[in-house]
Amino acid sequence: MAINPEKFKDVKILVVGDIMLDEYVSGKCHRVSPEAPVPVILNPETEYVLGGAGNVLANVLSLGAQAQIFTVISDDDAGIKVTKLIEKITGSSGTLGGTISTGGRPTTRKQRIVANGQQVARIDYECTDEFPFKANQWCGDVLHNQIKWADLVIVSDYGKGLITEHMMSDILISCRDIGVKFIVDPKGKKFYKYKGAEVITPNEKELNESDYNAQHYSSHILMTAGSRGVVLSKKGIGGVLKTEIPAEAKAVCDVSGAGDTVIAALGVALATGCSLEESARFANKCAGIVVGKPGTATVVVEDIG
Repeated sequence: MAINPEKFKDVKILVVGDIMLDEYVSGKCHRVSPEAPVPVILNPETEYVLGGAGNVLANVLSLGAQAQIFTVISDDDAGIKVTKLIEKITGSSGTLGGTISTGGRPTTRKQRIVANGQQVARIDYECTDEFPFKANQWCGDVLHNQIKWADLVIVSDYGKGLITEHMMSDILISCRDIGVKFIVDPKGKKFYKYKGAEVITPNEKELNESDYNAQHYSSHILMTAGSRGVVLSKKGIGGVLKTEIPAEAKAVCDVSGAGDTVIAALGVALATGCSLEESARFANKCAGIVVGKPGTATVVVEDIG
């Protein structure tokens, strides 16, 4: 089955994962500070966009599919901005899994300082401790109902504490009970917690440093390999079949969020009934487009051609 963007509008994707606020403070620099060897940025402008699982959501929507997100934010200023950004791209606040504040835990915010188009510093505000068990119990109840709505679930793990082993167990059980497949963009070394996923999409470094062993895991692997493209490792009766798919980027401007684009495009294509290899090639093509755009960007159907 070939990729048919006309079918994307009928697809319902649930994104589950760590959301963050990407903040860009940008301006012109004409001199270096006399106080330290750093640029002086004059009258900068600030832009806010969704990052992490929020960028996955944005990519799914920009491809024309339907989407909801299950995530957790705090009731701080960054959380308020995240909620407004979600409302802006979805037209509804009902796509949020919920808000919870745990001991002053902040909504993840990544502030990038940009001078003359070049990023010179990044400041992160975050807590990466795992969410308390009680919070996970509450999440599991809400999440089960959202999975009933979806054709496919995308788990976007950025290691910020939401995607615990307990949470992944809830996702696996709910997806099996309801009959929905899930795919995962992993983080960290404990890939065993993603048991039951149809596909996981680590980058090369993540895969090399993980505990993944093809003999012990049923998931297929779509490894992103930067300028080389992606490598699909598909498990079958005869073993693992590897397919290298060369990168299609014409020019690289910014690789921020390319992994988000890969899993969003992969999920949308799989949900329309395309094969894993067709979906992987589509995801690779979308990644090649998004890296040619500055900042945290998305792909629209018109870009694909």
